[in-house]
Amino acid sequence: MRPIELKIKGFISYKDEQVIDFTRFNQGIFLIEGDIGAGKTTIFDAISFALYGEASGSDRGDSKETIEILHCNQLPKSEDTVVELTFSQSGKTYKVVRRIHFPKSRKAEGGYGKAKVEADLYEGKENLVSDAGNVTAKINEIIGLTKDQFKKIIMLPQGEFKEFLTAPSGQKYEILKKIFDSSVYERYQEILVEARDRLAKTRGDYTEAIRLQMENSFVEPLESDGFSEENFLYGAPEILDNLKALVKFDEEKYDLLNTAYTEKDKVFSRLNEEKGKSEALNADIDALNKAKQHLEELINKTAEMEELKLKLGKVEVVVNKILGVVESRDSLEKKKKDLAAEIVNGKARLKELTEAVSKAQEVVKQDDAAKEKVKEIEAATSKMEASLKRYDDHDALVKKINDRIIKQKKDSEDLEGKKKEAGELSENKEKLEEESKKLEGSDAEKEKLNAKVEETKKKCDAFYSVEASISDIYNKEEDLKCSGDDYKKKEGDALRRKEAYDATYTAFLKSQAVLIADKVEKEIESCGSTYCPVCGSHLEKGIVYNFAKSDKVVDEKEYKNAQKAFEKAEEERSKAYTAYENCKTEVKTLKEQAVKSFSEFFPDCHAWEDITQDYILSCKTKLTKEYKDSQEAYKKKETDAKRFKEVNKHLDELIKKEAEISKGIASLEAGIEKEKKELEGWKEDEKNVKAELTYESKAEANRQIAKKKEEAKAIQDLIDEHLKMFNKKNTELSGIKASLEEKEKQQESNEKELLSTKEKLGDALSENGFATEEAAKSVEKNIPEPDKWIKETRADINSYDNDKKNTMVKISELEEKTKGKEKVDLEDLQAKIAKADEERKE
Repeated sequence: MRPIELKIKGFISYKDEQVIDFTRFNQGIFLIEGDIGAGKTTIFDAISFALYGEASGSDRGDSKETIEILHCNQLPKSEDTVVELTFSQSGKTYKVVRRIHFPKSRKAEGGYGKAKVEADLYEGKENLVSDAGNVTAKINEIIGLTKDQFKKIIMLPQGEFKEFLTAPSGQKYEILKKIFDSSVYERYQEILVEARDRLAKTRGDYTEAIRLQMENSFVEPLESDGFSEENFLYGAPEILDNLKALVKFDEEKYDLLNTAYTEKDKVFSRLNEEKGKSEALNADIDALNKAKQHLEELINKTAEMEELKLKLGKVEVVVNKILGVVESRDSLEKKKKDLAAEIVNGKARLKELTEAVSKAQEVVKQDDAAKEKVKEIEAATSKMEASLKRYDDHDALVKKINDRIIKQKKDSEDLEGKKKEAGELSENKEKLEEESKKLEGSDAEKEKLNAKVEETKKKCDAFYSVEASISDIYNKEEDLKCSGDDYKKKEGDALRRKEAYDATYTAFLKSQAVLIADKVEKEIESCGSTYCPVCGSHLEKGIVYNFAKSDKVVDEKEYKNAQKAFEKAEEERSKAYTAYENCKTEVKTLKEQAVKSFSEFFPDCHAWEDITQDYILSCKTKLTKEYKDSQEAYKKKETDAKRFKEVNKHLDELIKKEAEISKGIASLEAGIEKEKKELEGWKEDEKNVKAELTYESKAEANRQIAKKKEEAKAIQDLIDEHLKMFNKKNTELSGIKASLEEKEKQQESNEKELLSTKEKLGDALSENGFATEEAAKSVEKNIPEPDKWIKETRADINSYDNDKKNTMVKISELEEKTKGKEKVDLEDLQAKIAKADEERKE
């Protein structure tokens, strides 16, 4: 993840919008510097908040209270905190925007509820996702790091790494484990150690198994094959090569044996194949002889089968051409008798129905008087039904009177209830007025306490800033120690370089004297005398001079290099000293500023030595308690102010309700008087309507109407029954007449068909050579089921013909197949096969 641009507004100490363009810092590494409390850490908090919705340090969690602290205390809650980060990841550019918004409170006018975090994530102009939780999840997916991993790997929070820097060497491993959560790697290490141990054990088990296998299963080769027993002892250095040689020897030996076996197996297979062919030939010759014997048996049955075919023809003629006509004739004879009997019975029934219709018609004529009686009853019933409405009018008046009596009772109870409620309202109003006086002024006190909460919050914010600067001082002290160590190191290096330079310079001067002495000696030797180029003395040959001598000559280049090395070391020493002094001054200044800042909150803080971790914790606890107490006091007073408004509102409601109840009482009293007069008029009307009614009630009137209707229905049912009987008998009479006519026609038609059938029977008998019907029937006399016999006999004849034909075809085929061949002696061939098998198995 590479940040491109960061925009901050209303975030911690940044009230107005600030824009940081990270693309200006193109050197890869850059430093963010500034005074304590200038907002350096806030930049990293803003990046962490934009990505994950919380600040970078572990002391700035993601609770609701912490989110509210991230909102700049110089900015009113009506304005949102906005952090916008543009960054690149995997070649794509994203923009994440988070806002801290305080919604207006519905409970307190001008107040605000708890802070809410809103978020949006864009790729270019496209809104990828909204909602704080969804945006954080998408950031985890894009960057590939959770918030905890981001803090541990990308951003080390201010103050948290001090523990590592100041810890003894023995504790640093545990601290690194905590910071980077190395538990997973330790687990992998344990797994690998366990795997290594398992593999070692497995290797040992396999080694032991090989030893046991060699001892129990290995068959030692024969010495005649060229192998020695010592070469195959377990643990022999060349055992693998010896085993490979043995395997190769066995494979070659197997190939030779397999070749010999294959040749003998071919002979064995050829003899088996010859045996199979011989067995097949012998089977064909046996089948031919059997087929010829079967054909002879079939020829011997020819006369019998011809006689059976003649009998089958006669039986088929009788069954199919004669017996069917006989059955038709017998059926027509029976129908003739049945029709004659039915016609006699029909005529008797016709006479009986004619008399019954005459009697029924006479009864129908006598029902005219009964019909008039029904009309009279129906007229009286209609008049009674018309008067039923007056019964409803009477019942309605009675119900109206009873309802009014009940209502009068209820209205009286309501009147008493309202009078009682008015008394209770008066008592409640007095209590609320007293409570309102006690709570008066809560609103003003609430505002004072709110100001105190804001003031305490500012002190907390300032304290957190100073606390952060203390962490910076600890880091600076570590930097000062490192700077001092660096200065001492460079000072030692500069001294060593100075000593080397002085030694080299002295050696250089000495080397120059040696060179001059050498030149002078050469001139004396060649010229006999010369002058010293240093002092001008005259030197002559033959005189011994003590010239400078040296085994090593240092030239000017070596001297200059030593000089440059010393000057460079001296320059680095000077820079290190300046850096050390500057760092020491900065630490001193920071400590003085910290002491000054602490003394503003806590007058008992006089020197840096007073600001210990316990002291900071104690101060933080006091401030936190002060802030919490002021919040609780504010919340209590806020509750009182809210109760004051509720009480006054309730008082207004009680006053309105009291007026409404008074109005309701007056209305009820007037209504009760009015309804009392109306009730007296209704009672008079009820008496007049009741005098008009014949029966005691509508139910009694309905019973009398029903009784009249039942009487009329009974008479009408009897009339309908008489008419129904007449129609039924008349219909039966018409039906029997039509039936008799139909049966007489059937009788005439059946007679004609019977004569025709008898003629057909005579013709069929004469055409098929039968003198009488009895002669034809005698053909199938001893056959219980002719149709079945015909079917089975036909099948037997067909089976005989097919068998004979197929046997002749089979004989022809087998004669062609065995032509010129004789049966083979299989015992001799089997002996040859057994001998070949023994040779193959050797």
